[in-house]
Amino acid sequence: MDGLCETTAGSVVLLKIPRESPLFTRFAPENFPTFTYKVRDGAEGGLYGFPRDENGWLKIGYRGTKYTNPVKQADGKERSVPVTRWSSVSAPGDPNEATNERLTTIPQQALKVLRLFLAENLPELGAEGIDISFTRVCWYTDSYDNHFVIDHVPDTEESLMVATGGSGHAFKYLPNIGNWVVDAVENKGQDQIPPKLWKWRQIGKQEEPYNVLMEGSKGPTALGNVPLAAEIEVSGSVKSRL
Repeated sequence: MDGLCETTAGSVVLLKIPRESPLFTRFAPENFPTFTYKVRDGAEGGLYGFPRDENGWLKIGYRGTKYTNPVKQADGKERSVPVTRWSSVSAPGDPNEATNERLTTIPQQALKVLRLFLAENLPELGAEGIDISFTRVCWYTDSYDNHFVIDHVPDTEESLMVATGGSGHAFKYLPNIGNWVVDAVENKGQDQIPPKLWKWRQIGKQEEPYNVLMEGSKGPTALGNVPLAAEIEVSGSVKSRL
């Protein structure tokens, strides 16, 4: 899937709203929406969030910058692979070597954008002393054009099929995507517009990619090349800028 799809990481913060807080009702699913915010604003946007869950956890995410973890594979090519707090980030500029550091936080840039969003748009959290409890990276599969890839893999005599390339918006298709996948498996309705967009493909020579893929271990978004937030930065209070 080189050049078609790549594993990328978004950044997530979670805040715990106490049940006794008035904000427990304010951020309940019946009162607070699932949202996206400034999704086309590049590195300063690309935010999304959800109402608090039954335990009071409020989740806000950032995909304005999509990070990678390039690792050299057996065929000599670098491909991004997921990394978490239970695994190691590739060394800066060297996809053959893993650092001893666990990914226990998120990039500084991501935390900066998330904190600014909280301060400017949800200042009531800071006023109540509710701060970020912990962070996570959230792994996706991005296609170069943000369309799905639902097709048989070439040169496999239709014995292997993929359904991937959610590109951060696959959740919207949850009610019906399964039907499209079944149709592709059974080779039905493939002359319709959506299946045509979801075919195995290569970027055209004059085509501008929505997502630039496969920049490798020297790329600007490789996790080994970006500063990560320190724990003290994560646990600092959420100050309102209003």
